[in-house]
Amino acid sequence: MLSIILFYLLLIPFSALFHELGHGLFMLLFSRNVVRIYLGPINDTNKELFSFGRIRFHLRLSYIGFARFEGAENIQLTSAQRIIISLGGPIASLILACISLLIVLMNNFTGETLSIIRGVAVINFLNCIGTIIPIKYPSWYKAYAGRPSDGYSALMALRKNK
Repeated sequence: MLSIILFYLLLIPFSALFHELGHGLFMLLFSRNVVRIYLGPINDTNKELFSFGRIRFHLRLSYIGFARFEGAENIQLTSAQRIIISLGGPIASLILACISLLIVLMNNFTGETLSIIRGVAVINFLNCIGTIIPIKYPSWYKAYAGRPSDGYSALMALRKNK
């Protein structure tokens, strides 16, 4: 029971944050702008909690996340840079899934510990797959309604390049 609570209250939000950091690190690499990482909604109620260099963290207990440039309208990025930024989140999720699987394979975990680490692997693999599929999210997908998936953003940047 404790493992289920830990999984839903800490590990899924941490996975969402790690995914957004995947986007954010490439944003930092390709610009001089401040990057804002949101866990939870992008609005005035989600205040900046802390900063680290040019990254500003707006963190609430949530399963949704966003990474945004400050002053995005003034940033000139190449199509390749946009593709890399878009795929940074799914790649980060895939990396976390692979690390979790390696931990399981290299250790003799049993019981709840094994279940938690396997759960982290599964949730991050699903996050990678779910965000890399090129779609615009439907209206019932509340926080992301009408927004492009990471895969859709990468595909649009690729098409713009041609």
